[in-house]
Amino acid sequence: KFKCVELAEIKRTTNNSFIEVLQDIRIGRVSEYVLDALEFFSNRYLELIEDPQRYYEFEGEAIILFATKSEVKSQNEKMLRRLGKQETLNNEISISYKLDITEREVAQFVHEQTFEEFLSIKKNSKVIFIASESTEKVKENKEPHYYNGMTGTVKEFGIDVLTSEKYILVETQEGLIKVKQFGFQLISYKKNNRGRLRMVKRLEVQQFPIVPSYALTIHKSQGMSINDNLLIDASRIFLPQQFYVAISRCGTPSNLYIKGLIPSKHISVYYSVKKFYKNLLVEKWVKY
Repeated sequence: KFKCVELAEIKRTTNNSFIEVLQDIRIGRVSEYVLDALEFFSNRYLELIEDPQRYYEFEGEAIILFATKSEVKSQNEKMLRRLGKQETLNNEISISYKLDITEREVAQFVHEQTFEEFLSIKKNSKVIFIASESTEKVKENKEPHYYNGMTGTVKEFGIDVLTSEKYILVETQEGLIKVKQFGFQLISYKKNNRGRLRMVKRLEVQQFPIVPSYALTIHKSQGMSINDNLLIDASRIFLPQQFYVAISRCGTPSNLYIKGLIPSKHISVYYSVKKFYKNLLVEKWVKY
């Protein structure tokens, strides 16, 4: 009883020229139009680094996407050191619920998630949210709420006097948000007595839904919409479609910078992807 739904409206960006570039990169088509656009974003980066002071300030405000964890760790540690002896919060994950799951599965879940296993952030550090508040909570609470990809600045650490829970006060464009730990869940599906699927929560891990936003891996940026200054460091990209994932996070192309891109090397797709899009052009879609 599954139905095929085609998502036809692009929400992340409204820039039609940029959308055309993304469409071509998605299917591995490196047209002159794409090359011109990518050269523009690359030249913007080259102009930026000509002025060391300007780049220094840029690093403090921008988000840099890297291909590897080691690059991300190095950049975030560098930027946190700039803040000096600011108050620091260290928070390790805790497991609040576990059902019929092996330690190996727990380790794999933790490894694959966007949260930090051991989060370390300072006051005045830039952060990005890696989860969204539940729809029910947003409807009930008229105060500012967070969503995946929103950025902000840490203003204060504290403990709720009523619940004794730790919280982080983050200043965002929406306003000040009191952020408590979030339950990241591993869900599976099982049949009930009527043969219908029901959700089963197998694991819940508690951690703050934020990470330092100075740098992220391309992998962990998936699902985000980034409107801040965004630098894509393509130097160490190692998988087909990795560059597409990175550039498609951008919601505002006027804020996009690209470093180390070699189009012939970094823009490619698997044969199965090309075949899929080719079939889309010839199939007659049934509208449900």
